[in-house]
Amino acid sequence: MIPATSTLAHPRDIKAIQSKKMDKKFAKWIADLSKYGLIAGSFIPPLVIQQLHNLKRYHFKLPNFMSSENDLFQTYNLAM
Repeated sequence: MIPATSTLAHPRDIKAIQSKKMDKKFAKWIADLSKYGLIAGSFIPPLVIQQLHNLKRYHFKLPNFMSSENDLFQTYNLAM
């Protein structure tokens, strides 16, 4: 038995193939193209890189979070 592997492909590449997209023949055609390497898989970075990217994104947004909380505090402090 052949082990099953999955490839995450960009929808733009799949949409470019001319055919009805919902039939079984098309699914087999896509599987054959993937088997022969004619559909390029999308790049998915390793988990460590994903976590680093999320940390960088959080670090970038942190000053905005702090300023919005500060504004909220000042608004409620003035209301009292």
